[in-house]
Amino acid sequence: MKRKSHSASFLILALALVPAILAADNGLRAGTAIVDVTPQEWPLTLRGSFFPKPAKTSHDPLHVRALAFENGKGRAVIVIVDVIGISRETLDPIKKRAAETTGWRADQMLIAATHTHNAPSVMHYCLGTKADPKYTKFLPPRVVEAIVNANEALQPAKAGWAVFDADDFTKTRRWITRSDRFGIDPFGERTVHAMMHPGYQNPNYIGESGPPDPWFSLLSLQTMEGKPLALLANFSMHYFSGHPGISADYFGEFSRTIAKRLAPDDATFVGILSQGTSGDSWRADYSQPKQPGPTLQEYTADLVSLATSALQHAKHRHDLPLAMEETRMTFKRRTPDEKRLAWARKLVDAMGEHRPRNRPEVYAEQAFYLHENPEEEVVLQAIRLGDLALTAIPNEVYALTGLKLKARSPLEVTINFSLANGAAGYIPPPEQHHLGGYTTWPARTAGLEVEAEPKIEEEVLKLLEKVSRRKRKTYEEAGGRYANTVAAQKPAISFRMGEMESRPGHEPGLAYHLPGVTGPGFPGLHESRSMAFAGGRLRVDAGKIGATYSVSMWVWNGMPRNGRPVTGYLFSRGKDGLKEVPGDHLGIGGTHSHSGKLFLFNGNKRDELLGGKTVLPLRTWSHVVLVREQEKATIYLNGVREVTGELTPTHRNSADAFFGGRSDNFANLEGRLDEVAIFSRALSAAEVALQFAASGIRPADPPPN
Repeated sequence: MKRKSHSASFLILALALVPAILAADNGLRAGTAIVDVTPQEWPLTLRGSFFPKPAKTSHDPLHVRALAFENGKGRAVIVIVDVIGISRETLDPIKKRAAETTGWRADQMLIAATHTHNAPSVMHYCLGTKADPKYTKFLPPRVVEAIVNANEALQPAKAGWAVFDADDFTKTRRWITRSDRFGIDPFGERTVHAMMHPGYQNPNYIGESGPPDPWFSLLSLQTMEGKPLALLANFSMHYFSGHPGISADYFGEFSRTIAKRLAPDDATFVGILSQGTSGDSWRADYSQPKQPGPTLQEYTADLVSLATSALQHAKHRHDLPLAMEETRMTFKRRTPDEKRLAWARKLVDAMGEHRPRNRPEVYAEQAFYLHENPEEEVVLQAIRLGDLALTAIPNEVYALTGLKLKARSPLEVTINFSLANGAAGYIPPPEQHHLGGYTTWPARTAGLEVEAEPKIEEEVLKLLEKVSRRKRKTYEEAGGRYANTVAAQKPAISFRMGEMESRPGHEPGLAYHLPGVTGPGFPGLHESRSMAFAGGRLRVDAGKIGATYSVSMWVWNGMPRNGRPVTGYLFSRGKDGLKEVPGDHLGIGGTHSHSGKLFLFNGNKRDELLGGKTVLPLRTWSHVVLVREQEKATIYLNGVREVTGELTPTHRNSADAFFGGRSDNFANLEGRLDEVAIFSRALSAAEVALQFAASGIRPADPPPN
C-alpha cells in the first residue's frame, strides 16, 4: 500500500444537515457504553479460516461497544462486537433479554460484528469450525450489559458526520482468473473463474472482479457543551490480521487510538470502527509489485489521522430526526441435489468422528447442513439520523453492494453495516456466482439463492425510503469532456459502461462498475466506471446499422499476448453462433498472428484479415476506433490511423453485434471496455482525432516487440 501523507486532500461529504422544519420536536439524546469481552477461560477455538484454530493467549482485548439514541419520536441502539460473526441463534436471545431489561423493542437494536478473524467462534457450522461452548455462554450477558448501560447513560447530545476518501487503504482481493488457468472447486469441477488473494502481479489473473468501496464514514457524538462522547467509524476493508492469539484486529486498534486522539483524558469516550461492505476487499493492491507494507499500527495510525482531520469539517446538531425500521425476508438456500448428497455422504462417513481436514470434507459437511436447513430468514434494518442513513445487512456483502446503496440512498450519506443481526454468509451479486470461488461455494457461509443480493438491496432501499420519507436516487455515471465530445458526434448506440448490475443484453461472464478510463477528459476520482469481461459478451441490436458504420471504445486488455491464439475479440458483427463466423470481428492477435496487435477478420470462409503494427500495452487503456465504409476498413489506435485496407464485407448488415466477444464466443475478451459507441456513418479521421484529444491522455510509449 502506498501511504498517503496526512496532509492529503479530503473529499468531505454530507456536511449539510436537514432544514429546521424537519427537526424532531424533542432534541437528540445519546448514551454510550463499552464492556470488556476478552475470554477468561483457555484454550478456545478461533474462527476465521476453513479449519478450527486453537488460542491459548490474548494479544489485545475484545470489547462490546454500544451507542443508544432517542429523541422522543424514535429510538435506536447500535452495538458493535469484536467477533467474526454472530448467528441469529445467539443474537435473538440477547435482544429479548435486553428488551425485557430496558423496555426498548428488539427491532430497535442493531447488533453487528467487527469481523476480526482472531476472536472465539460463536457460530456452528462456519465452514469447518463449530462454536466454542465456553465463549458462546460467556458473551451474551455482556452484550446485554452494554445495551443496558448505554440506555442508562442517555443525555442531551449533538451529532455530526463526515466522509473521506481512503482509497489507498482498501483494494479488491478477488481477481478474475485467465480462461486457461481456471481452478478446481472442492467438488472436483473446474468452475473457479475468480479467487481471493491472487498474489502480486500474478500472470494467471486478469484483474479485479469488482470495485472497492473507498469511502471512510464517521458519525461523531458530542455533549451539548461540545465534549466528545463517541465516534462511530465505518470502513469496507475486510480485516488486518497476523498476530498470535485473541485480538480485536485493526478494529480494536483504531477504536483505542481514536479515543486517545480525541479524548485523551476521558475514559468514558467510546471509539468504534465497524465493518462495511468488504466481502471482496483487502488492504493489499495486487496490481502492484510486492513491497513491504505498513504494520497494523502504522496502517491504523494513518486512518486515525485522516479521520481526525475530516472531523474538523463535521457540523454537530441537536435537533435531528430519528427513525428506525426493520423487515424480515426468507430466502431459499442452494441445497445439494442427490448426486452432491451422495458425494457428501461418502466423505462424511469416511470422516468418522474427526473434524474436516480438507476443503472437500468441509463442503461435504456443509452439504448436509444446507440439506437439513433449506431456508434462512434474514433481518434487515435502516436508521435515519438527520440526513445520515445507517443500514444493517446480515451478510458479508461485496463492496459493489455498498456502492449501490450509497448511490441510490435517498439520504445524503449512508453507512452500511455488514454482518449485522446475523451471519448469513457471503452474498455476491448474481453475476459473481458465474465466476465461482469460495464466496460462492454452497455452504452456511455462502448458501443463499443466487438472486438474494438484488432482493436484499431492493428491500433495504424501501426501508430507507420509509425512514426518510424520500424517494431513492437514480444512479447515472458522471460525464466529462470525452463523453460530451462523443455525444456531440451523435452515435446511433452508446454505452457509458458504468452499470452497477446486469441488464438485458448482458451475458454471463461480466462484472460491473470497475474503475474506468482516467484522465482530464473523464469524470473525477471514483466516478469513471467500466465493465469487466470474463468470457461474457454485451449483446447489441444493430438492426438499424448499415454497411457503413463506425465503432469507438476504450480497451483495457488483461490477457497476455502469449496466452492463446487470439488474445481477445473486442467487437463482433455477425449472426450469433454461425460456425463459419461471417462478419466483422475486431480483436487483438495472440500466438497465431499479429501478437498483441489489432486486427479485423471477416470469417472462416473468406479468411481475410487486416492487421495493425502496434502492440497494445497490457492492463492499459487504449482508444480504438473501427470505421467500415462498404469494402474499406480503417482501424485507429489512440487517435492515429493504425491500419486501412480493403476487406470483403461478410456481415450482411447483421443485426447481431457484440462487444467483448466474437459471434461464436471464441476467444472472448478478458479485460475491460469503457465509453462504447456505434455510429451509423463513417467517422472522419478528424472526428476520431477529436475524440482522442478530448480524453486529455498522452499515448503511452509502445512496448518492445
